Amino acid sequence: MLFVVLSGVLLLPIVRRSELRFDELLLIALGAWMALSHMRMLYIFGLLAVPVLCRQISGYWDRYDAAKDRIWPNAAMIGGALMVAILVFPGSNSLEQQVEAKSPVKALNFIRSHHLPGPMMDDYVYGGYLIWAAPEYPVMIDGRADVYEWSGFLDRFASWATLESDPNVLLDSYKVNFCLLTSGSPMIQVLKLLPEWKNVYSDDHSVIFVRRAVAGAGQTSFSGAGKS
Repeated sequence: MLFVVLSGVLLLPIVRRSELRFDELLLIALGAWMALSHMRMLYIFGLLAVPVLCRQISGYWDRYDAAKDRIWPNAAMIGGALMVAILVFPGSNSLEQQVEAKSPVKALNFIRSHHLPGPMMDDYVYGGYLIWAAPEYPVMIDGRADVYEWSGFLDRFASWATLESDPNVLLDSYKVNFCLLTSGSPMIQVLKLLPEWKNVYSDDHSVIFVRRAVAGAGQTSFSGAGKS
């Protein structure tokens, strides 16, 4: 769809001799470069391209006659669309269930109730939720991959998460005290074997490992905590 819209914007001035101003061309070029560099920037391209495309094709409506509008069929279609939007829009309970199904809600409650000290190593997919739900625990990484790629951390984290490097190197360099991982993370099997790490919590979605030095420092007790 990006290439369809981009082709339309560039070809319409040739096919229909519609105007494409230089400032619009620069904005389209910027939006296309951002979208092609990172998929999450596609919406930026849309915001920049759609107004230009709409202006270019507005000539198709030059002979629009409001007297020929069918008011009641239009009103019925609008009303039906609004009704569908209202009926399918999720309620607060549904939204909470969706969040709990994919986010470490229970694990975060455990972290808070046991006052685990940071820094925290979080799994990539948990970062966005943790920024919103637990700003007191700075994340190590989140879904803004481009930011972490530019800084060089994304490659280091990817090597760590896929077991391609010594796990202690990254954990020690950032002085990580506990790891919050998804239940399917390969790193779980490694941390279980490392004597300096202890599994203190697990549920259907998340697993928490704490440095034994921290766990044994008398700051909190993990006896029987959170294991399922």
